[in-house]
Amino acid sequence: MKAVSPLTVQKYMPNGAAAAVGLERHAKAGVMTPVSACASGAEAIARAWQQIVLGEADAAICGGVETRIEAVPIAGFAQMRIVMSTNNDDPAGACRPFDRDRDGFVFGEGGALLLIETEEHAKARGANILARIMGASITSDGFHMVAPDPNGERAGHAITRAIQLAGLAPGDIDHVNAHATGTQVGDLAEGRAINNALGGNRPAVYAPKSALGHSVGAVGAVESILTVLALRDQVIPPTLNLVNLDPEIDLDVVAGEPRPGNYRYAINNSFGFGGHNVAIAFGRY
Repeated sequence: MKAVSPLTVQKYMPNGAAAAVGLERHAKAGVMTPVSACASGAEAIARAWQQIVLGEADAAICGGVETRIEAVPIAGFAQMRIVMSTNNDDPAGACRPFDRDRDGFVFGEGGALLLIETEEHAKARGANILARIMGASITSDGFHMVAPDPNGERAGHAITRAIQLAGLAPGDIDHVNAHATGTQVGDLAEGRAINNALGGNRPAVYAPKSALGHSVGAVGAVESILTVLALRDQVIPPTLNLVNLDPEIDLDVVAGEPRPGNYRYAINNSFGFGGHNVAIAFGRY
């Protein structure tokens, strides 16, 4: 037993990271640990927003982290045959979201945290307010453990509901930060979800995993921050490696060069194995 650390339990508790932050910051309004695969980081933000809207908290630290890339997870995903890119001869060009010839995602490492709070609380402490979280919705496909519903029905409903909670209309959305991992089925399903939710509106779409890879539990928070920065800076980065847009994907995907514009409202999508869907509506401040 001497070889077993007395900190073993603390190290492996699923809520350990969130609990450590809560203890350090003396959090009193609750500590939550969403576990929803690739949607975890976004769900943490959505749950925090709900707590603030309900008056249960004035401020929240929320987001996601992902540990270092290791052999076993890579092997597990590789054995699925359909989700990881096999374009090993061109690592920088391997992840090709929305491209006709896409063949899967590339792992990334990362972590991202946001401090969200009521406007009153932010102004009282003299905060540099970057954007507004206006609405958030969480749904599930009820379809398959690892495959999305190809029709994107419940993912589209999450987008629709986030827009409704924000007090907006589909035509108000200027930008979508897409989950877009670069898999054949996932990108096609998301394209349909976006079209289902936004109808004839064609906002500028960005797929950041082409540049940063897929940081799994962190990615929803990473991409939420990218959405905030796009609204703050009024420019959308280009989706890398998009040469031939899949003809079945009817989206206005930004590619080739950055696109400046007048961006007021944006949606960030995050989807995860198990059928998890999270959509968050952001507004320029």
